[in-house]
Amino acid sequence: MPYILIRVLAILLGRGIRKLIVNRAAIQSNLKNFTFSSIIYRFEPSFFWVKPEHVALLEHVIRELSEIPWGEAPVDDTQAMALYRQGHVALIEMSGDWSKAPAAARHFLRCPTSLAYTGVAEVIYALSYVSGDRYVPVGIAAAAKWTEAAIAQDPLQPEPWIERAIILTKGRSKADLVLAELALAKGRELAPRHSRLPAAESAYYTRLGNYRAAETALLRGLDYAKEGRLSPMERRALLNALAMNYDLQHRPHDALATYRTITTEFPEYAWGWHNASLALLRAGQLEEALRYSDTAISLMPFPLAQQTNQHIRQRLWQSQTISSSHAS
Repeated sequence: MPYILIRVLAILLGRGIRKLIVNRAAIQSNLKNFTFSSIIYRFEPSFFWVKPEHVALLEHVIRELSEIPWGEAPVDDTQAMALYRQGHVALIEMSGDWSKAPAAARHFLRCPTSLAYTGVAEVIYALSYVSGDRYVPVGIAAAAKWTEAAIAQDPLQPEPWIERAIILTKGRSKADLVLAELALAKGRELAPRHSRLPAAESAYYTRLGNYRAAETALLRGLDYAKEGRLSPMERRALLNALAMNYDLQHRPHDALATYRTITTEFPEYAWGWHNASLALLRAGQLEEALRYSDTAISLMPFPLAQQTNQHIRQRLWQSQTISSSHAS
């Protein structure tokens, strides 16, 4: 995997982990008082496989989310879409800090049922992320079911169709891919110029291995961002996907240029610096890779960045040792 972006979560029991508590009485009496106590993540060194306890913990969170009365006290229609988009953007902004997930999820409580269910799907989808293009299968299945429920509430609402397409591209079966294609087609039919449609198209084409078509979709999404139709966080996500796309197409110069754009426009985004350090490492630009890696750690000292930093330092030391031996 060219990008090992580790955000494997462990929720509830364990060292440094607090239990997810949902105060249902507060929800039912006054939605404004609704809070999760917290969702705490930790980075898991054994990131190439998903441990059974991770699945069990995610399943518990999914059950807890299913007991919340989503959409029972919605705002009026004029505010609903703005509220949904705030939650969507807040999930992107988390950047691996899962303690921010409750605040993001809270936006969806006051949405109409279809948008609220779509928001729940987004929360589960985010918490299911493992690394690279890997997600916990039970999370993908649960998120897809929430989009199905959202569509049943309002079949003409494009948001659940588009989110469903994105989620299903992360399933591993052929059936998931077929369902993703159907959801994408419906999203196009309902809202052919929807601002998030390019992200769904990119996810679908990437799953097919059609990276040039995915690139075209991402560039169209970035054009939407220039028009002001997407938030800065959504632009950041598109740029990150574009850099990964260039890497899949074996275009390292374009990938590096895109990562540099990310770190320039979003200097507080630790993952941008970390991903750029990996690209520079692959390109053999070790000293610059170390500078980028050091910056990533200074922003968010997550174990993967620290492991990468050690590897870069080792490679740099080896390179300097070889150069010194040749000089002597």
